[in-house]
Amino acid sequence: MFWRFSKVFAASFQLLLMFVVAESQSSKTDSFFVRSNLLVTDGSKNNVYGLTKSDFTLYENDVVQPITYFAHRQGPLNVAILTDNSGSMRGQMKLISSFGKQIVSNLATGDEAQIIRFVGREAISVEQEWTAEKVKLSSAFDDQFLEGGQSAVTDAVYVAVEDIIKRYDKRKDARYAVVLFSDCEDRDSYYSAKQLIKLIGKRDIPIHVITQLGDFHRSEKVVQRIRILSNYFATRTGGSSFILASDAKKSEVQAALDSILLELRSPYVLGYVSTNLKLNENNPARTLRIFANDGPNGEKRSLNHKSYVAMPFDQTSIDN
Repeated sequence: MFWRFSKVFAASFQLLLMFVVAESQSSKTDSFFVRSNLLVTDGSKNNVYGLTKSDFTLYENDVVQPITYFAHRQGPLNVAILTDNSGSMRGQMKLISSFGKQIVSNLATGDEAQIIRFVGREAISVEQEWTAEKVKLSSAFDDQFLEGGQSAVTDAVYVAVEDIIKRYDKRKDARYAVVLFSDCEDRDSYYSAKQLIKLIGKRDIPIHVITQLGDFHRSEKVVQRIRILSNYFATRTGGSSFILASDAKKSEVQAALDSILLELRSPYVLGYVSTNLKLNENNPARTLRIFANDGPNGEKRSLNHKSYVAMPFDQTSIDN
């Protein structure tokens, strides 16, 4: 799996802009499904729409892979923004408010958002219903407050996804996403992460996570579980996950959000099944590269990311 740390990857944000789905389909076959969201621009930095899967070439470890899944969505964005208000988020509320308002300010005409605040499983509330009114959405971040209780991270995402699915099934050409601000230390959820992924099914609903570990002392085992859950959400849905150190620089934190803002605008989704089972035990990462073919008149096209590294995700570790 990917574990991304701000201090380690600060110099590589332009290259490693997102996590991809790299999941074991079967313990018997050890094949992997990989999915990636893409934004394509021309030489003038204008977005390019109307492409098909034949316009893309994908390599894994320098071997061309057939694209088995392709989707192109140009509809409006529907994004649920989730904020963890449990006590462990102390010291991060101003940052969450600032980030949430930046997402709202970047909404385009026709886009809508919903704001959900959560602590425990009995304290998950919709602070602002779906709306395109930026003033209402921004105000919802001003009214949030810390509260005692055990975090129900997965339950909060589950509630958000259930609501998104109602909209998704009515309009499949639109874009949908969840942005989660949390330390991902789940202590009180009724639903498991696997149940959440089963709920999403084949729908394109990427979950983007920004996790800051904060100043609380946590054992390495707890930190590992935080990393696993954060990356599980992202890798199983085609989203992105950023795990930031408590002393991360402001520029590093902003780079994580900027990456997610870019991902939210991505209209293309590509997927393939890898059966390359010969992985180096000491370095099981798969280097993936995606290119957009030149336009009909030879004009160059660029992607929001060209290359990144994926590692197999051990699903059993989420339950340990």
